[in-house]
Amino acid sequence: MLHQCSRRAPQSTRFWEPSEAEIDALEKQLVIFMSNRQKIQSTTPPPGRYGRQYIGFFRGGKPYIYGNYYLDDADKYHELGPIVICDVGRTLWGVVFDASDKSFSELNFSSGF
Repeated sequence: MLHQCSRRAPQSTRFWEPSEAEIDALEKQLVIFMSNRQKIQSTTPPPGRYGRQYIGFFRGGKPYIYGNYYLDDADKYHELGPIVICDVGRTLWGVVFDASDKSFSELNFSSGF
């Protein structure tokens, strides 16, 4: 999941599995994060239903969660492993969530056609 072909993703060699409660916290904060971005007219994903995949990783000893988001029609492939689709624009994106201070960074979109 951290090897995307047309967008940046964080790098790590140490991983962990986020709990359901940690994912719930991330998703609640993500709604606020995206709403704030819209208010200041920053780039956001287009409206729609998104599938999602999460992986916990460590950077500098701190725990982070990487979220990989894709339009829901690709969700049928979720069971096969990480979703990696190239050059589809803002409908495929990822973001890093700091599990300690509950903040987001490194929002990146797939490059366009």
